[in-house]
Amino acid sequence: MPETPVSRRLWCLIEGESSHDIFSVTVGRDCEVSDLKIAIKSKLPNTLKGIGPHTLELWKPNNSIPLTDALDERIRSLGDNLSQFSNELDPSDNIFSIFPKQPGNDLEHLHIIVKVPAWARVDETLDAYKPGLTQVASRTLSPANEPLQWYINLSR
Repeated sequence: MPETPVSRRLWCLIEGESSHDIFSVTVGRDCEVSDLKIAIKSKLPNTLKGIGPHTLELWKPNNSIPLTDALDERIRSLGDNLSQFSNELDPSDNIFSIFPKQPGNDLEHLHIIVKVPAWARVDETLDAYKPGLTQVASRTLSPANEPLQWYINLSR
């Protein structure tokens, strides 16, 4: 959807991702935050595979964050907790109430930080290790010649 006076083009970044992964989403100004979540999910179907839009948290930075090569560093310098430098958006809030006019004069600022549920990150990590664990588990037997149970500690 091209930007019009009745729409908002918002630059978004998934928390923890590189500034090279920034993306824009255009939504109607009369839409709700829940519609923005659906638009984000539609924009990144592979990245957000298996994640319902309703589980995404959207955060609006309190201050303008320019889209620069140092964006990652700038966000890290603000703190680990998103609430230290941004406000979580309520799914029922209207986009127009959050962005009464097109934010950022030159569309070169981060408008939305997308927080993916922690369980999705764990699933992604486990998927990366599954092939190797399956191979090792199939070759490792207990003294009774039964496959061993494997547990992964991800609390580091």
